[in-house]
Amino acid sequence: MAVTAQDLPYDGEKLLGFKPAVMKVAKKILYASDAGDCGTFDLFDLSSDMWVKEVRTQVATAFTASVTITIGDSDDVDGWLTAATIAATTAVATGLMKSSMTSDSDNSYGMARGRKYGTAQPIQAVIAGAAPAVGTLNVYLEYADFGGL
Repeated sequence: MAVTAQDLPYDGEKLLGFKPAVMKVAKKILYASDAGDCGTFDLFDLSSDMWVKEVRTQVATAFTASVTITIGDSDDVDGWLTAATIAATTAVATGLMKSSMTSDSDNSYGMARGRKYGTAQPIQAVIAGAAPAVGTLNVYLEYADFGGL
């Protein structure tokens, strides 16, 4: 299998005319078996005029030792979440999520309380350190579509 980015907004949900931009949450599951090796993987494909408020993660199954994962975009590979914040080799059994809105000064977009994307751009995960043999990461993206407003 391969990692396939999720298009946002979903087909049929684009608001036209004067309507409020509704906050939504999209979920993407990153499996080690889909990634297969180190590299950059598109998680969400954003259309233009979208605002991302926050990115949250939960390591459901710990990744192979030495694997690191960051979440960002083509401007800043760890702009949303640093490898230290995600802690890919430690599973989270409590259900608590790691958030880009923490006080970690390396999460530049979270510290700014979000980012507006004027042009289409993907939200990406960068896997490094070792090829993942096992691991599952749940990624949640809180966003609003300002297109047409």
